[in-house]
Amino acid sequence: GGLQCHAQRILADGTEQFGHNGVEVSVSPADRTMPAVSFNPATDETFVVWREESGVQFGVYGQKLSADGARQWTDTGRMIAPLSSTELVQVGQVQRADGAIAFWVETLSFGNQRVHAARVDTDGDYVWTSETVYVSSVASSNSRLMGAAVGDDGAILIWSDGRDDANDIYGQNINSDGTLGVLLVCDGDANGDGLVDPLDSGFVLARFGCMVGEGDPNCDSADQNGDGTVDPLDSGYVLARFGCPVGTGDDDCDAADQNGDGAVDPLDSGFVLARFGCPVGTGDPSCDAADVNGDGAVDPLDSGFVLARFGPCD
Repeated sequence: GGLQCHAQRILADGTEQFGHNGVEVSVSPADRTMPAVSFNPATDETFVVWREESGVQFGVYGQKLSADGARQWTDTGRMIAPLSSTELVQVGQVQRADGAIAFWVETLSFGNQRVHAARVDTDGDYVWTSETVYVSSVASSNSRLMGAAVGDDGAILIWSDGRDDANDIYGQNINSDGTLGVLLVCDGDANGDGLVDPLDSGFVLARFGCMVGEGDPNCDSADQNGDGTVDPLDSGYVLARFGCPVGTGDDDCDAADQNGDGAVDPLDSGFVLARFGCPVGTGDPSCDAADVNGDGAVDPLDSGFVLARFGPCD
């Protein structure tokens, strides 16, 4: 009975992936309104969130549908915000990693609304320690709430806000861990522990040759210079940034001789390491440059030659 919510996936050729007329996202007796949907092309899974209504009780629920439309989070979905007498409106979501970030507006009284968000994983379980977060706790009228996926499993929300007048637009960034605001990341912090140190170098070394961009976040993180491969250049990139202050911005290290950026530093060591054994004198300028001691071979002696001369170039 009541208002129900169905989902259908339309393929590129216009055919229906799920059964004709779609699949019900929940079979609970409650009403379901304000549905929002997203799709994960990597897994062929569909995520749906909606407002659950039972009499004068309102909540936010979600469901994950498999590639063939089968309900994955029980037949009645997973609770994201529990039913209460507080009205919840403007329900939305963005797909993130193996789950989604849901968001909605809580109406406490006329002109007294707050914006909430919650992230759930592939099983519909909360990801953030606080379960839900206040995206905006200012008591004001909020409308036209919209969201977009940004960064590393984060999101950005924007909405009309009447805290000062009726014509303001506000926005907030939500980081992957549920914190708000711009998350400043120091280049070189490969393992994400807030410090650039030898552990980051080891993190990179342990992943030499792993497949970047294939769904392994540790491998993607180890590709510190963003060239699509995890190799000694990434280790040098990390070494060059030991001790940089995480969360306060990051300036590139002074340029280094061997990679042509103006100073001798661990980036040059990585430059050399990545070229061990390359054929000197055969027309490869980067290989010739890596033979820094001029003995006709690129080997550990060249790396030592560079290490011994760390510091500004004259």
